[in-house]
Amino acid sequence: MFSIERNAVRWGLAITAIVLVLGTLAYSNHLANKLAFSERNNTLLWGKSIQTIAYPVPIKDTLEIEINRILVQEYQNFILDNILQDTSSEVPRILVDWDGKYTEKNVHFKPGISEEEKKAQVFKMIKSMDALTLEMPNNQFIKVYYGESSTLQQLRFYPIIQILVALLFISIVLIVFNVARKEEQNRIWAGLAKETAHQLGTPVSSLLAWVEYLKLTNEETEDEGAREAILEMEHDIQRLMNITQRFSRIGSRPDLLPSNLGNLLEKATDYMRKRMSKQVECNLQMRIPKDMTIPVNDQLFEWVIENVLKNALDAMEGKEGKINIEAHLNDKYCIIDISDTGKGMPKSMFTQVFQPGFTTKKRGWGLGLSLSKRIMEMYHNGKIFVKESEIGKGTTFRIMLKKA
Repeated sequence: MFSIERNAVRWGLAITAIVLVLGTLAYSNHLANKLAFSERNNTLLWGKSIQTIAYPVPIKDTLEIEINRILVQEYQNFILDNILQDTSSEVPRILVDWDGKYTEKNVHFKPGISEEEKKAQVFKMIKSMDALTLEMPNNQFIKVYYGESSTLQQLRFYPIIQILVALLFISIVLIVFNVARKEEQNRIWAGLAKETAHQLGTPVSSLLAWVEYLKLTNEETEDEGAREAILEMEHDIQRLMNITQRFSRIGSRPDLLPSNLGNLLEKATDYMRKRMSKQVECNLQMRIPKDMTIPVNDQLFEWVIENVLKNALDAMEGKEGKINIEAHLNDKYCIIDISDTGKGMPKSMFTQVFQPGFTTKKRGWGLGLSLSKRIMEMYHNGKIFVKESEIGKGTTFRIMLKKA
């Protein structure tokens, strides 16, 4: 259920992000094109205004020459006071006539440079600018070059900023969601484990009392079968007590005490070996010092080893096979590799096998490996993962514990 809800939230956020990104890009591109069109028209108007002032149309009507001169002068003043002012935006513009003379607007030069250097800079800039061509009355042409204003440049970069903000927002939401989900799962795990320990406590105590009663009533009996049965019952009850203690430690920070790693591995392996089919060969190779100690909680760590071994047995599916446990060291870690010759798994399942509820068996809750991962990572600051696996050949789980 958690997996379904998590995937639904992730898909919802992903679709929302895609819609926001596409919408932002489309709208920002629309605004940028609109502003670019406006700047182009203003530049064209600016160029024609310069053209009119610099190269006015000659007055051919000899009548009312003075009146026409005054009207032309007023027209030119209107251009200077209104059109040129209105079009003097941030857009960098350079007007070049047929003689190579230029007039620039909003072009910034380094202070103290010479006229030759200015001219070189101008002609270098126009290579990267858009151009408008204007025809003059004397059949000559002038060109108006223009670039993008700082506002338009910022607008083009604005979608990138929006996308980064959206990604940051989505990342924060996912992190908060995952943290909240993990905390909720941890509370559920801890609650279930402690309730299980509580429920097991009463019948286990009762069974222990009944075993003591049977021992007392059969002290003088010569029935070896009865004595052996009582002894095995006592072992099983002790096993139930260990399981109860394991569950009671889930959700609480356990004490990590120096323990002999070899002894722990031998104990867990011997317990599982007695419960394996004779078709399965289980080998333990210790490539670590016999007296090596490592800080662990004995009961929880043994539980991890048993869970991985049970998973290896299930992978055999009742067929003949081998399980190899190998302990060795590197610079920082004590490494335990548990390999089987079972059915194997695809790479897509390497992380799925540790998810609560994931199982390929018809029976079972799929909690063993999930609990093992929590025990290793949360309580022992260690690691457990699928090192390698091949369909039809087997799987190797790796457990890593930091050296003392």
